Amino acid sequence: MNRHADKEELNKGLSAASTSLQGQRRDKSTFQFVDNRPAVQAQRRRQEMVNIGHHTLQMVKGRNAFLENSRDPKRVFKHTRSLTTYGKFNSSGKNRQGPHRLAHVTTSVVVDVAAQHKRKLSSLVGTKIILRPRINNAILRRGFAQKGAQAMTPALRKKKIEYLRRYSMLYEKAKKGDDKAAEQLIELQALQTYKWAEGFATDTEMATKGENRGAAVDDLEKARNLKKGAKLPKGLRTFDKTRMKPYEAKLQAGRFRQFGMLMDDEALSDAESIGSESDSDVDMDE
Repeated sequence: MNRHADKEELNKGLSAASTSLQGQRRDKSTFQFVDNRPAVQAQRRRQEMVNIGHHTLQMVKGRNAFLENSRDPKRVFKHTRSLTTYGKFNSSGKNRQGPHRLAHVTTSVVVDVAAQHKRKLSSLVGTKIILRPRINNAILRRGFAQKGAQAMTPALRKKKIEYLRRYSMLYEKAKKGDDKAAEQLIELQALQTYKWAEGFATDTEMATKGENRGAAVDDLEKARNLKKGAKLPKGLRTFDKTRMKPYEAKLQAGRFRQFGMLMDDEALSDAESIGSESDSDVDMDE
């Protein structure tokens, strides 16, 4: 099959990338010997199609192929629900996960795309996605100190110590490469849910808000394009901004941006330091 026939098989969206690659090949031909044996030409054409497809995904379409895989309603997600901060501190006595900032379906997409990248979730410890124990503890302290929070009774203090110990235990496991522990930490950290300080959420806050995997994928595409220091994007359908104060909004924006970076399998920086205690001291908090 000649080169013209090959071009006709390519999608029209590949034309710009194809022209660029052909121009590069012509420039190189001035200085390099070109092997025109049929077998070599066939291999060259196959590689060209692979290269063009890759460039088109990143430059022409601008969408993440792994995220698009997760949009498929037939795809089975493996992420399971686990204990949340609200689940530990809610005052209703019921086993409720609580109102999520990031919808469960969106977390499921995140875990699914990480698996497609073969990215270990345990590699996220210390980032904004899995906060260090001392940073998570500082967020708890701030939450319980705010107006309208539950009184720090002996019973609540006991719950808090249990929570901090569990978080630290899972964190140590994740540091040693335990991906299941890392997955639980994503759900357990304080930024994943809200109303835990008050200990009670209304039925409206607890109710699902029509989230679906398509909406989750669209939101995570916005996360991919979020600039450092920018606010949370408008129009998110699987992120709940209810009652979010400026302090939390800044933390949530940084976390959301790192979810977007994870979708592209980028390296993530450590979370900024909050508070002064060491990670080993958080389970002594009262």
